[in-house]
Amino acid sequence: MDVLKKYKFSRYSREGIQEAPEEILVESSLELWLEDMMLSKFSCSPGLQEQLAIGYLITSGLITRIEDVELLSIESGSIIVSSQNKTELIRKFLHLQTQNTPLLYPIADSKINVHLSDITESLAQLQKQQSLHKRTGGAHGALLFSPESGENLIVEDIGRLNSMDKIIGLALGKEWSLTHSVIIVTGRLTSEMVIKAVNARIPMLCSLAIATDKGIAIAEENNLTLVGSLKPVSFWVYNQGAVKLQ
Repeated sequence: MDVLKKYKFSRYSREGIQEAPEEILVESSLELWLEDMMLSKFSCSPGLQEQLAIGYLITSGLITRIEDVELLSIESGSIIVSSQNKTELIRKFLHLQTQNTPLLYPIADSKINVHLSDITESLAQLQKQQSLHKRTGGAHGALLFSPESGENLIVEDIGRLNSMDKIIGLALGKEWSLTHSVIIVTGRLTSEMVIKAVNARIPMLCSLAIATDKGIAIAEENNLTLVGSLKPVSFWVYNQGAVKLQ
């Protein structure tokens, strides 16, 4: 399925009214089922559906390993999984639905050192490779990189939370060590975004945007290194956390 569609619209400007072509992001729907129970419904960009589902299960705290679930089927707009720990997974799901407290797994002190140049170079890579955002102005991006190997992964999606989930699922499929990685996102560092990083055991979360007070509080409580308002020449360190910045 295409991620973009071309339309013609009337464009108003100082030069007058002109009919012009425009590329628009495609929005698709995806349902995630645990056998006969629906766990979540996403509005997302097409592609990486399995990675989105696995990433969501990890970052919401429903599972802690990719091996905790088995993929039963991927159909148009629907993913069905099963689990040997189905009862425990349902218990966690009902907790998320009925309680005001999220499921959280605090981050241990990290053994990685992150240089400022690692962050600025990764930021440049993200901005360079955000092809959907360049063409439409409407896509969020996420970049995951390893300070040890220098490798990185990049995804884009119409949803800022989706971009986080997709890159987590993609990384787990490639057997990346998330506990030795850093992630850069384009969306605001709200409590939802910070919770996802904590549950994925990623020790450092950075964003081009700012953090909220709840996002910072959750980072502090769970030892997450939190960086915001990321620019090539400056950024805010909201919480020092697990990672040593050099």
